[in-house]
Amino acid sequence: MARPILAAAMVVVMVCASFIAIFGTTTSEASYATYSVGDKFALKGEKDLSLSYTSINQLISIGDDDSWVHNAIIEDARMDGYITSVAVFEVIGASADEYVMKITAAQNFSLAATFTMTGEVVDTGSYISYWSGWSQNPNELLNLSDAPASVKTFSVDGKIAAGSNQTFIVHLQKSDLAVKSVQMEAMAYARGYLDVMNYPVMNYYYDSDNDLDIENITAYETFRSNITMDLSLNGEMSFDPYLAIVKDAPAERGEWEQESYVNATFGWTGVLNVTGMPERFTDEWFDEDSAEWGITGFPIDLAKIYNPYNDDPRIDNGTLEIEAAKASMTFCNVRNVTIDDPVHGNISAYRLGFEDASNNNFFQLIYCPANGYLVGAELTYPLPMAKMVLDMRSVPVSEAEKTATTIADQVAGEKTYEELSLTAGAAKGFLDDPMNLLLIVALVAIAAVAAVGVILMVKRKGKPKA
Repeated sequence: MARPILAAAMVVVMVCASFIAIFGTTTSEASYATYSVGDKFALKGEKDLSLSYTSINQLISIGDDDSWVHNAIIEDARMDGYITSVAVFEVIGASADEYVMKITAAQNFSLAATFTMTGEVVDTGSYISYWSGWSQNPNELLNLSDAPASVKTFSVDGKIAAGSNQTFIVHLQKSDLAVKSVQMEAMAYARGYLDVMNYPVMNYYYDSDNDLDIENITAYETFRSNITMDLSLNGEMSFDPYLAIVKDAPAERGEWEQESYVNATFGWTGVLNVTGMPERFTDEWFDEDSAEWGITGFPIDLAKIYNPYNDDPRIDNGTLEIEAAKASMTFCNVRNVTIDDPVHGNISAYRLGFEDASNNNFFQLIYCPANGYLVGAELTYPLPMAKMVLDMRSVPVSEAEKTATTIADQVAGEKTYEELSLTAGAAKGFLDDPMNLLLIVALVAIAAVAAVGVILMVKRKGKPKA
């Protein structure tokens, strides 16, 4: 469980470090940008996450005779949210052989989601979901398709607000702007809840004596689960050899590799807690494997997670050490572009990627060689049937600093969704395309299923015995 969390954290650290490392050459003669103490520039990105669907004339129904819900109508499916990301870059030191850059970065996230459907819901009891031609039914159980049903409304409603702010101090080799080391401090939090109404409590078992698949529905429960997370992180990392990412005058679709050995130490404190969640869920989440890592239930003390094995990463009660870990990375110039930058005007730039020379890089940077500035960044999140792109572009430093301060105050105050008083409607023009309407329904339905295991449709494997 800890491995993917820490791997994701390390990716974030590397991406933020790469913001600085991407400063590069200014001419084909391989001269590099020069900076003065006090130089600043900034990036900012915002993304509206609002989608909505309301059933009109019962256009879409869910469920059939072989599931626990029959002919349910989606009455409401909405998602209102927002993502903001900002970074301010400042030269705070210079010597004969290095620059010192400070990055002040912050991100916030808010989301409110609702999913409601009404339909005939199978009454509690045990029912046959499948039987073969020679099966016996000594208890005279009904087929699932013949089970008595009552009209119920199923709903999932949740809200969450989260934020993070970081400070990076990056030391750069002056001759080629390669990254020598990075120190960081970060704070993060999350506050949210999930309300669930009429969630089916179901279990399946196989009656081997009579060759019957039986579905047992014991209850339809309603619960609220509250979610809180607080995290404080600090650390440093160094590179040997220094990490030089930018290549002088890279050809379009050109690729180059960089190898370096990373040494790093991180420390953190924090707690993740989820209350009100039914025990049948938590019993599945916390098992012998998670217990080996010190994770036995909520609340999870993040500073008490440890690696039980004698291998990397060496995690020991709130610390992580990386010693001479080899990092092999591929960088590329996806293509040359000309953009109308809101701060720097009409400029020529490179669109740089971190995988290969295709346009499928999940993270891309837009770098202007004329002034050595980073003028854009794009982070692509894969979603079912779609992609979501957070696009950061140049903004005035004063605007970015104001946003960063606002988010830092949000993190310090641990503000909830309601306290943020965010109002976001459906994206203008989005619903004009009928295909987007179908995408909304698909995304919300998939999200609901993935989040709480809704729509637990159990199909019969054959025809019931006559």
